[in-house]
Amino acid sequence: MPESTRNLLMVLGMACFSGGILLMINHRRQWLRNLRAARHPGAVLFETATFRRRVILAGMIAACGTGLSALYWARDPRVIAAITGVVIILLLFVMWLALRDMLIIGLYKMGQADKPAQRELLRRYEELKRRRAEANAGHTADGSSSVPTSSNDEPADGEAISENK
Repeated sequence: MPESTRNLLMVLGMACFSGGILLMINHRRQWLRNLRAARHPGAVLFETATFRRRVILAGMIAACGTGLSALYWARDPRVIAAITGVVIILLLFVMWLALRDMLIIGLYKMGQADKPAQRELLRRYEELKRRRAEANAGHTADGSSSVPTSSNDEPADGEAISENK
């Protein structure tokens, strides 16, 4: 392996290792912040599980960096192939775990109640209920309505009923 490639792998490995360690530190800070803000025990358990998953991912990223840096000293092609294979498998596993983590977080967030949105839906429901009550009160004595309906069950004027529906 050329010297420039070995040097590049060493620098990439050190950057990857440092990035993994910095991710661990950042995830710990975020975990502690979320624990302080947690309101119920389920949130604490979820945040702890999220922290564990993310620290494992950060550790695997740091391990990939170690593997890349180890290629600097490898001379035998079989050793280079083995280390490269392990690094590739680790990277694929990291990507799988990261996608899984994003899915779990997304599903958790979808399950959380959004109080402002619920209030807005209730306000709109009450508004529609009020309008409907006003429309029902606006019926004339002959049974006609001042509000058009959008029923698809009745044919429009001039439209014949088809028996092949």
